[in-house]
Amino acid sequence: MAWTSVSPHGISAAEGLDDVPAMSAAGNTLFAAGYDTGSERAAELWAASIGDEHWRLVHRISGMRRPESMAVHGGTGESGTVYVGGTGLDNSALLVRFHKIHGVQSLALPIRGGRTVTSLLTIGSYLFAAIDRGDADAVDATIWRTSRPSDSGAWLRIGSEVSVGRAHVHSIKLARGGSNEVLAGTSRATPGGTGVPGTGAEVWLGTDNGSRWERIATDGFGDADTGAITAIQSFRGFWGSSHMYAGTLNHRAGSTVYKHYPGNRWSAIPYDPEGAPIRSTATFEGRLFIGEGNNAKGAKLFYTINGDGWTQDGAFARPYDFSGVGGEVPLAFHALTPVYVSTARGRQGFLYVAVQYVGAGVKIWRRTLDLWDSVMSSLVGASDVGLPLTSRWRI
Repeated sequence: MAWTSVSPHGISAAEGLDDVPAMSAAGNTLFAAGYDTGSERAAELWAASIGDEHWRLVHRISGMRRPESMAVHGGTGESGTVYVGGTGLDNSALLVRFHKIHGVQSLALPIRGGRTVTSLLTIGSYLFAAIDRGDADAVDATIWRTSRPSDSGAWLRIGSEVSVGRAHVHSIKLARGGSNEVLAGTSRATPGGTGVPGTGAEVWLGTDNGSRWERIATDGFGDADTGAITAIQSFRGFWGSSHMYAGTLNHRAGSTVYKHYPGNRWSAIPYDPEGAPIRSTATFEGRLFIGEGNNAKGAKLFYTINGDGWTQDGAFARPYDFSGVGGEVPLAFHALTPVYVSTARGRQGFLYVAVQYVGAGVKIWRRTLDLWDSVMSSLVGASDVGLPLTSRWRI
């Protein structure tokens, strides 16, 4: 697999960014939200043409300290509006939107006391937002849904049972393509502490756009030290079966990935002896990718084609695909983002990843389809024949 660097360190050589936690595409444009930890500079929104990445600063998000999430909502192609959620300069949750005509606007959230907008998701006319609890005296982490993001009174709280007593809802994701099902991964207030049944990390499935919820993983998958679900993703593997995958944070045994089976059974699929937490996931042309984060020994990127074992992406490259200049090693993989665009030669797929380096700033990498991708895509597509896209998860 050939990865190509499509940005300098920091995206801008003049004013480098330490990290880009969120990316999304609108039409033929890729947006990246990043920040600099070593200064009081506000978070920034950057953009580049997909496949021909000449980065430009779109806007400095003056009220935001750290971006955490991004979604393109309210239109198709270039008409979509970019929403960025994160932490404001006053350490409270903040949601802003960018439109190419109307510019950047801060939006009133439906709740006060939240610390950050951890995750954003768009399904049809709805925008979903997960908001962390701000402090011990504030309300629980919450999940919201709206079809009018600019109207603070139009937000509806959903899944109150998902987040009761919890400080974090780390990730909300679409359960499967073509559906209105939502996945949510949570953590308890004190990850790594003594486990009490029902208080560990959990996975929930919301149906009918999050109107009804069912808990499908409880108490850290049976391990009291599994205190958080850091990432969650659905994936149809090589054999055509859909499964859910949850990346966990476990301070004692090391982080791992759990795979969901019918009957709410889960099986651990270890991916790395170091076990750094997973910060990013994506499906791309017959593969499920996972990216590590916060690994001082060098974070790694892995993929699987069937969910039964992992291959380190870049392990056979020179000397390692994501090495920077001067022997720099990746500290974290963030914002793993698949993009598909129409070109003169037909539909073209790209996979982007933002890689954080110690002391060198973030760098954006990109890979396109290779022969193996094309073969895998064809085989996976053929395996879908006769399987209705709207079939329910067997849980």
